[in-house]
Amino acid sequence: VPYGDTYIPAGALWGWSLLSHRSPFADGVDPATTPDVKKFMIVMSDGASTMYPDTPFHWGDTQPANPRREGTNLLTDRLCTKAKDEGVIIYTVSFDPTGDADVLSLMQSCASTPADAFLANDADELSGAFQQIGQQIVALRLTQ
Repeated sequence: VPYGDTYIPAGALWGWSLLSHRSPFADGVDPATTPDVKKFMIVMSDGASTMYPDTPFHWGDTQPANPRREGTNLLTDRLCTKAKDEGVIIYTVSFDPTGDADVLSLMQSCASTPADAFLANDADELSGAFQQIGQQIVALRLTQ
């Protein structure tokens, strides 16, 4: 059941880190030296991103809690931009969003193109979104 209050930066950071050729997961290939390798990341959220992690909960909102802390939307946007700058192709899926226009805009901005951002309002649409993403990845792989 979608609940909202997702800390999107954590997933975006882990995804990008695992695909990176830099530490701590330096086994990945460098896109500058192997341009024929494609890297894909899917960022999925069930609602608005919260401010900060406070295990096991996330509390706050998308605004900065203090002058030294960025809002999570800004942090997510920066992480997505850096991953895309390294050649990572990003798809996003918003599942039954809370209707928060900011998070929908964030997810569209995070995706490599607007067509790579999916909105799913129920389980069938969610399954369909992942099927479409899989078909696009296969199509890219076969044509290149």
